[in-house]
Amino acid sequence: MTEKRLSNTLLVCTHRRGAPNSPSCGGRGSHEILRLLQEGVRERRLALNVESIVCFGHCADGPTVRLAPGGRFWHQVQASQLAPMLDEIAPMLVCLEKTA
Repeated sequence: MTEKRLSNTLLVCTHRRGAPNSPSCGGRGSHEILRLLQEGVRERRLALNVESIVCFGHCADGPTVRLAPGGRFWHQVQASQLAPMLDEIAPMLVCLEKTA
């Protein structure tokens, strides 16, 4: 049996600040970005997790996405940027296989 462990994760900030005039990723459509990234990863069959995170501290630059662990940030992410983002990430993915 082969078990695959993912070595990379895309983190999408979905935090929405309470004050009406305070910028936030959640207030700028990051929930839709999260959904579209999850869909894109499934369609491409990429070995990549896509998860929500509460805050990166980049509220004024959101929506913010980060490749983890220790990867780059994308700021002010829009739906039109997601396909090129996944194109960029795909060659970097590492999938460790363990044979039992």
